[in-house]
Amino acid sequence: MRYYFDTSSLRKASNKLPVNNENIYTSGLAMFELISGMTQNDYCTRKTIINNVVNSGIAIDWDSYKMKMHKAFQLSYSDIEGKSIKKMVDIILKSSSFQELEREKVYFTEHDYYKLESFSGLDDEISKMGIEESKWGITEWRKEYDKFHRKGINQELFNNESFRSFVYSAAELKFMSFLEDITQTKRPSTEYFKALEKYDKSLELFFLCGQIRYSLAQLKGMQYAKNDTLDILHTIYVSKETIMVSDDKIFKDLSNWCSGFTCLNLNEFFEEVQ
Repeated sequence: MRYYFDTSSLRKASNKLPVNNENIYTSGLAMFELISGMTQNDYCTRKTIINNVVNSGIAIDWDSYKMKMHKAFQLSYSDIEGKSIKKMVDIILKSSSFQELEREKVYFTEHDYYKLESFSGLDDEISKMGIEESKWGITEWRKEYDKFHRKGINQELFNNESFRSFVYSAAELKFMSFLEDITQTKRPSTEYFKALEKYDKSLELFFLCGQIRYSLAQLKGMQYAKNDTLDILHTIYVSKETIMVSDDKIFKDLSNWCSGFTCLNLNEFFEEVQ
């Protein structure tokens, strides 16, 4: 069994990671979250966490989430984000002060580059996109069900097994829409079905967990928190053969709903591997 450490678990246990353990890994997305939002006040803390992770020798999947999406269908993609995150990690480890780090640039063309603030901007962009989508979903849900004028309908649906079936069906529809977007073609085109034939099913948990989180937000009328979208993106890096290690409640909740998705908190992980 392999274990995936998300950002929250790295923050709390980077100095406790089993060295060179081939069964433990993390991602460039976790590194991205440690980079984005870095300030003068937490520069040393975040640098230490990154240093601990790199020196532990655990595997790091440097592919960006966009790269993972394209690889799932054997589609080509220039992974500027993933390469830039890896380069910025090297720059951070070599830097001696926050002021020095702020001046550094990661070039991906002769004239285009990322700076430290660029990663924060990308973080905000991803978060805003998820928040706006959840707001829209809540509005549409209320339009559909307010006409029944039934108190407690949300709680009734939440406890209804048919809602679980609805979520799985909605996840399939979202996947089909996503495939149209990534192939830039519509069903039932030849290009669409060619990509579908090559699909390795590595995004199944991502689409299912994402739909569960989205649908529960609709039911409860609660828009996404700032980090919810990035949290869901971590599920791209896990499969039914791996276990998420995280102290974030969102993953424990998802594991209760999503068949095949398992999450351990840090205490549970260390008890299991000892």
